[in-house]
Amino acid sequence: QNLLFENQEDLKNYAITLKEKLGLSFDADAFQLFLNRCTNVSTLEREITKLSLYGQHLDYESVDQLVSRPLEDNVFDLSNAILKKDKQKTMKLYDDLIKTEPIQLIALLAKQFRFLLQVKILKNEKYSNEQIANELNAHPYRVKIALDNCRQFSLKEIKTKLLKLADLDLSIKKGLKDRYIDFEIFLMTD
Repeated sequence: QNLLFENQEDLKNYAITLKEKLGLSFDADAFQLFLNRCTNVSTLEREITKLSLYGQHLDYESVDQLVSRPLEDNVFDLSNAILKKDKQKTMKLYDDLIKTEPIQLIALLAKQFRFLLQVKILKNEKYSNEQIANELNAHPYRVKIALDNCRQFSLKEIKTKLLKLADLDLSIKKGLKDRYIDFEIFLMTD
């Protein structure tokens, strides 16, 4: 089906209709996780069909294990592991993303680091969480998570990673560096 929904509420209502049609029930937190991971109709339909094969009642753990995480969630976790210098977690997350083109991962990581940088700058300027969300046109929950992560890192650390990503992206596009090898080197260096 090629359905277009105006907003998340429409998508949620469609998910409710599908789960009832398939005779599925979810714990409340499991259904919320399902909705968070299914950001469009095709993903929602594919994932709910997969869940219907698993069982009639789904708890949080089942949904967490069975429903694919959006690429952005994995990149978010990857950016945090990089900043925390957790090489083991960084490489595990990268292994999960190995089928994704490094150029795409560089762009998504850069986007995440830019967002962290903007949030940190605005917080330093004494903006409230709500003001930051409005200023950056971001979901308040995303701002809250970013603020929790920003506290551990200095502006300089975030800027440095962002600049290294920009240099790597340019070098790869100019043919000066290998997109696979040099991206892995970026992941493993402090």
